[in-house]
Amino acid sequence: MKKYVVKAVSSIDPETPADDRVSEAVLSDVDRLFSEICRNIVRAELRLQGDVPGDLYAHLTVHSEGALAHDARRFLDETLDYLGGTSRGTWMNDNYPDILGRKRVAGAVLDVFRDLEGCTLLHGYEGDLHQFSDIDAIWVTGMAKMVTRAYNGGIMGVVVKDPRRKDHWAITSGASLVPMSFVSSISRYDQEDFSTAGPVIAMGTVVLDEDGGIAELRAVESCYTFPGAVFLRGIASGRDVGLVYPLEGVPSYYARNSSWYLRCEELALESSAGTWDECVIAFHGMFVELWHSHRDGTAPENQRIRGLLDRMCPFDGSTDPENDS
Repeated sequence: MKKYVVKAVSSIDPETPADDRVSEAVLSDVDRLFSEICRNIVRAELRLQGDVPGDLYAHLTVHSEGALAHDARRFLDETLDYLGGTSRGTWMNDNYPDILGRKRVAGAVLDVFRDLEGCTLLHGYEGDLHQFSDIDAIWVTGMAKMVTRAYNGGIMGVVVKDPRRKDHWAITSGASLVPMSFVSSISRYDQEDFSTAGPVIAMGTVVLDEDGGIAELRAVESCYTFPGAVFLRGIASGRDVGLVYPLEGVPSYYARNSSWYLRCEELALESSAGTWDECVIAFHGMFVELWHSHRDGTAPENQRIRGLLDRMCPFDGSTDPENDS
């Protein structure tokens, strides 16, 4: 099993460690950067619409085991390589679509650079170490401090009548009500259809308030239904499972009791809650618990479910990327 390395060294002689003061500051910055990357991965994987609960990622460190930590290390290497290189483009936007999350990642990288004080950061797996020592400070600072009040994007939820504005619509995932307006080409009939379609992703201009929260969704061009949610990882409090075959759940919303549901009939899993975030977090918790209970033998014997779980992530651990040599 290859060891992951992250250390500050002299720019003149990479065999000479940086002094303790520099090393401690840089490693603290890297820990924060790693945590921000984990937060972004969890938000994207679970399609969370609100804050990411810390217990889903805060326990992870640069040297943690498991699929989520391995993926975060890959993003750590690629982020440092990109921001520390000369290339430009949309890589950060593509890999960190959440604007506030992207700003935090850029800010953490900026702190790593400042605290290096001319030294070099070595990062990566033994035998394939990367060097980070310089950035375009103006460019990265602009990314970290970018003031964005509106951007093109999507919000997941259900379209409902806005109780505060007559003849207007809003979208909600259960936690808050976001006013929305449509482009002129979307007819009233289309809008009515969106309101009866169940869970949708509404695409338009996302307007933020002064605190970075979503205040409004303007110029909505379309709403896309998603009959199934596909997850490439199972993520729960304090642990996660990397999957080679995706976990699928069918989302639904019942207006009568204002509840979200997420079901996987194959594994006999069903969660429900008043918000999408609570529902999907509970669903993942159930899945991870089910997987571990079959792995350690505490679950009632069920060859069908065990076979499905083994297909998603073999119980012998052979799919753990930490075991790659």
